[in-house]
Amino acid sequence: SRLGAMVYEVAPDGQLTRRGMLDAGTRWELRPRRSLVVDGTLLTVGDGGVVSWDLATFQPTGQVLFPTPEVMMDGFAEKEAAREAEATP
Repeated sequence: SRLGAMVYEVAPDGQLTRRGMLDAGTRWELRPRRSLVVDGTLLTVGDGGVVSWDLATFQPTGQVLFPTPEVMMDGFAEKEAAREAEATP
């Protein structure tokens, strides 16, 4: 199934107007969890990264992926073992 989010505009009086739909495709890690508009660009934050969207077309314009746990842990066990070995008298 497709993943995404509805886009609404909030008027100063609090009225909501549906503006469109963001389509994150089938990439569950990029499904929007939070969103905000910065300098006219819609940004969504998902479990796997941040995606920028064009406010006129609601098409993605870029993305930054978060490191995966494997990348963050790469070499961690070896480094930790080396530190323990150095600390052992």
